[in-house]
Formats: sequence, structure tokens, C-alpha cells
Amino acid sequence: MKAPVAADFTNNLRDYTQKSVAKLQNLGGNWTNDHELMIYTILQERFSIANLVLQANSELDKARSISDARAQSLHELENKFLQTSKLLADTDRDLAALISQNPSLADNVVLKRLQGNLNLFVTSSYAVKLEEPIRNLG
Repeated sequence: MKAPVAADFTNNLRDYTQKSVAKLQNLGGNWTNDHELMIYTILQERFSIANLVLQANSELDKARSISDARAQSLHELENKFLQTSKLLADTDRDLAALISQNPSLADNVVLKRLQGNLNLFVTSSYAVKLEEPIRNLG
């Protein structure tokens, strides 16, 4: 398991700073605590920004995976809805054919109500094209 980012950040910053200070001292010259403090501050800022970018990328990856999972679920629901809509449209068509072929069923109130309900679903806004939602901004 990976160590927490804050611990990695502190350890990496300390190690990198020590290596940088050692390299600069090897170059010679008058190296003071003020110089060490300046380089530590600069490196701390750079490591802080890098840490923020790392965390932001991690959050983007999480959001992307959540979005992908939601899109997959929506796609599955759309497929099930389309199958159900097709089944109901077929049932409505078959019921209309059954009633038209059997005049004795034409006066059946229950069948007429069932046919009306099926027809209402098939022709209503429930059976619209399923597309990605679009929101107009402006």
C-alpha cells in the first residue's frame, strides 16, 4: 500500500533539498544558512505545486471513473427501456389485430382500455428517442 501523499511529499522534499545543498556545497563558495533557507523555500513551493497537481489528477481520475460507470449504467437502462418499449408496441399492434379479427371482442371494455393504455404509452412522450441530455448554456 502506498504511503500517504503528505509523508511522501515531506520525505521527498527533505531528500531532494539535502542532495541539492550537498551539490551546491561541493561547488564551493560561501554557502550560508540564508542560501540554504532560500533554496529550501523555493523547493518547498515547487514540491507543493507538484503535490497539488498530483492530487488534482487523482481527483480527475476518480471523477472520470464515476462518470464512466454512470454512463454504462445509463446505457444499460436505455437498452432495457427500448426493449420494453418495443415489447409494448408489439403487444399494442397484436392486440389491435386480435380485436379487428374478432368482432366479438370489439365491445369488450377491458380490452379497449388495455389497448388505449398501450397506445397511449407507445405514442406518448415516454417513447421518445434516448440521447445524451443537452443543456443550452447562454
